[in-house]
Amino acid sequence: MMRSTSVMLGALLPIVAVALMLKSLLVIQGVPDAFAEWVQSVSASKVAILLAMNVALLIVGCLIDGISAILLLAPMMLAVGTAIGVHPIQLGIIIVLNLEIGLLTPPIGMNLLIASRSFGTRVSDVAGSAVPFILLMLAVLVLVTFWPGLSLALIG
Repeated sequence: MMRSTSVMLGALLPIVAVALMLKSLLVIQGVPDAFAEWVQSVSASKVAILLAMNVALLIVGCLIDGISAILLLAPMMLAVGTAIGVHPIQLGIIIVLNLEIGLLTPPIGMNLLIASRSFGTRVSDVAGSAVPFILLMLAVLVLVTFWPGLSLALIG
């Protein structure tokens, strides 16, 4: 057990290190602010920008693990979100929900792979069982995205 955990962490740490370096480079070069300005120039609609952010985060969540995605995308998403008036806590919840939904969907679906290996079943069986939960999470994502009071009620 300890060996498999060490191997898994050993594979993950270089990815995190590279993601941190890339994030630092992007921030130093001012990419998040330039990206926020570009997004605002393309669309002035807050709803359209939030929908585009959700779609992008869902796609990234399907392909990349959550830690790397947060390290790479959070600075850019924060710049865009604050520029259109989204509270940082609400934005953080939106990012985490999107990435978690992505972890439950193929092609990568890391949580599906872990569950299928843990229970000794096929990934397709686990994916079929996860569909109701994915739909519920998508509904919660829509509510959190377009009803800020839901995610900000406890800090208020």
